[in-house]
Amino acid sequence: MKRSPLGLDRYFFTKVVIEAQGDADPSAVNQLSAKVDARKAIPPTDPQLLKLFVPHYRVTLTVRLLPDDTGKVPYYTGEIVIHGFFRISRTIPPEKRDKIAAVNGAGLLFGAVREMVANLTARGPNPMVTLISLNFSDMTLNSEVKSASENPPSSHRKRESPAEEGVASANRTFAKILEKADPKAAKKR
Repeated sequence: MKRSPLGLDRYFFTKVVIEAQGDADPSAVNQLSAKVDARKAIPPTDPQLLKLFVPHYRVTLTVRLLPDDTGKVPYYTGEIVIHGFFRISRTIPPEKRDKIAAVNGAGLLFGAVREMVANLTARGPNPMVTLISLNFSDMTLNSEVKSASENPPSSHRKRESPAEEGVASANRTFAKILEKADPKAAKKR
C-alpha cells in the first residue's frame, strides 16, 4: 500500500445547519451543491517538515442540502462548511499540486460532512440521511458541483415501527398546530 501524497493536518466545521422539515414528502430527494475553495496557506516552519512537504493548502468545502427541482420538500435541508489544512509531498510536480489539493482534499472533507449529516439526522424526527458519494475529479480551485442526493426510494427505505410512525405522526400534527397558532414563527422554522 502506498502512502497518499496529501496529508491532512486538521479540519474543523464553521457552520452546521440541518433543518428538519415537518411537511416533508417521503418521495423528495435532496439536491446537493458542493463548492470547493482551495488556497495555499502559510508553509510550515518546522525544518523537518519543510524537507518533506511543500506549502500547506487550506481547503474549504461548502455543502448545501437543497430541495430538488420538483418542488417537493425533502426531510432535511441545510448547509455545512468545513475547513481542512493539508500538506502535499514534494514528490508531486508543482503543476499538479493545486488539483490534488482541491480534488483529494474535497473528497476527504466530504467524508467528514457525510458522517456529520448522518449523525445529526439519525437523531432527528425524520429518517436518517446518508449523502451519496460525489466525484470531485473534475473539480478545480474554487469550483462547484451539483448532484441529486441521498434518501433511497421509499421501497428501499427501512419501514418504521408502529411506535416510530406514531411519533412521526405526532410531530407532524404538532407542527401543524404550531403553524395555526403562530404562522410567522412556523415559517421561521
